[in-house]
Amino acid sequence: MSPIGAPPRQTGLSLIELMIALLLGAIVVGGTLGIFHASSQTNRRTEDLARIQESARTAFELMGRSLREADGNACGVGNIDIKSGIGDEDSCWSGGAKFDDPLRGYEGGRGFPAACGKRPVAGSDALVLVSSTEDATPIVSFANGKLTLQRAGDFRKNDIVFACNHDTGKGAMFKLAATPAANSPTIDYAEKMHVVAKVN
Repeated sequence: MSPIGAPPRQTGLSLIELMIALLLGAIVVGGTLGIFHASSQTNRRTEDLARIQESARTAFELMGRSLREADGNACGVGNIDIKSGIGDEDSCWSGGAKFDDPLRGYEGGRGFPAACGKRPVAGSDALVLVSSTEDATPIVSFANGKLTLQRAGDFRKNDIVFACNHDTGKGAMFKLAATPAANSPTIDYAEKMHVVAKVN
């Protein structure tokens, strides 16, 4: 019991205890913020890496598709005799005289055909893949030096096209002189052929 007139004993935190509690709280909050910041950076790096991997996967898928299509021709016949009506200045064709060289590599970009339009990065290797399966269209008739196409497709003036006759195993590459009309798609050519396709 306290004597009469003595002040009651104080209960609560002293200034030193309060400062220690604030310091400990600041340390805990700082640690939590540090962990959150590190976690955010890790998440951002993981997302960036996933984006890079997805881009690489897409690029490899496109390259794989192109590699599988190399040597493809709309006739589906190998070893076709090709009559070329185009000059080196018009195409980066490297398929050979019998469609037997559909894949050609250029080490360090040396000897890369200028007609391909794009130049490889200086000092890098390059591949040219050739196929003629894009937009393949059957030829429905041949008369008076005109090949009548089943449909106009995406053929445009100056496209390099490949036409072939799967019965004779003969083919021809030539540059279109005009865009075929949508309602009556015809191409001027002197020989009977069965299929025409863009060279890509």
